Amino acid sequence: MTVRTARRIEVRLDDAHAERLERVLAAKGQNVSEFVREAIDQAADAAERRTVSALLASFRAAPLAVPNDEELREELEHSACPGESLCGPAGSD
Repeated sequence: MTVRTARRIEVRLDDAHAERLERVLAAKGQNVSEFVREAIDQAADAAERRTVSALLASFRAAPLAVPNDEELREELEHSACPGESLCGPAGSD
């Protein structure tokens, strides 16, 4: 037997929002609890869709150019200490 636990939440609304909520609930034929659960599900689903969309977009992105070993070594030598080799002063190789 599955036992469902429920949590009670309290939301304070100004008159304008309370009236707006009442109109929406009447139009949808829902009570506040049903409406809130549906809104939570929709928000969570939308967040998941955005995450999946971002992940798929990253898969479609153009691949980055990756330098070969020699190009990388030259780039590191020039950026780390201009005029010097990573192994010591220039010309000591």
